Amino acid sequence: MGHYRAVSQSYTACFASLGYLHNQTSNIYTHLIASVVFLGWAVQTFNDVLTRYSTSEFNDVLVFGVFFACAAGCFGSSALFHLFANHSAEANGKWLLFDLYGVFGLISATIVSGAYYGFYCDRAWWLAYSGGIIVISALCGLFCTLPRFRHHSWRNVRAVLFVLIGCYGILPMNHVAQRWGRHKVNEMIGWEILRWEGVSYLAGALIYCFRIPERFTPGTFDIFGASHQIFHACAVLGAVLHYQALLVGFDYSHNPSTRQCEYSSG
Repeated sequence: MGHYRAVSQSYTACFASLGYLHNQTSNIYTHLIASVVFLGWAVQTFNDVLTRYSTSEFNDVLVFGVFFACAAGCFGSSALFHLFANHSAEANGKWLLFDLYGVFGLISATIVSGAYYGFYCDRAWWLAYSGGIIVISALCGLFCTLPRFRHHSWRNVRAVLFVLIGCYGILPMNHVAQRWGRHKVNEMIGWEILRWEGVSYLAGALIYCFRIPERFTPGTFDIFGASHQIFHACAVLGAVLHYQALLVGFDYSHNPSTRQCEYSSG
């Protein structure tokens, strides 16, 4: 099988595969490293960033905490899925479910945290948009429990579903832009950063769906450069960009020179 691992029926053997090169090595390490990095950023953010201003409140800790937990959880569950993918068909299906839950969690956390600073002075809208994405993600999570949805033949359907759910985030962002104007919103929440975040996620999903570049030269990218690996890299880049946008939103909302309200109006 070349660079492909055989079915092992052993978690010990799966862990041992961390020490040699195979077709899942890049998929495992891209998200394993990303998970650790986001946990490190969480510690640094809570210790250094969120203590910058006396106006920082519990909700700031909450939205950053939820984002970091979901980012680290998403990438961590993805790494574990790819690590244990060759254990057995049953284990593969179970770990794929955790992987999918992680994706839905990160999408929800991204929209909830981004909308928080977009509607910092109007918490009612933040709660409305947050409630919407949480309900949608929960329903999708229930749908994922169907074994058919986790079958390999449904990989493109899953990718399209991720994109459609992510597009929900366009609603609160456009709402904020219509209210304040894009130039102002760029100062408030890093509109341009969020736009590139969306481009990164969308590009990754399209590359994944169309299996670029391995569809052109099968076997050439089994180890490095396959569509799934590019998809992983785009997901990490999108999360990194979102973190940068959250920092913009936090500073704008609490810096005395830009802070617009002392409490929510909703």
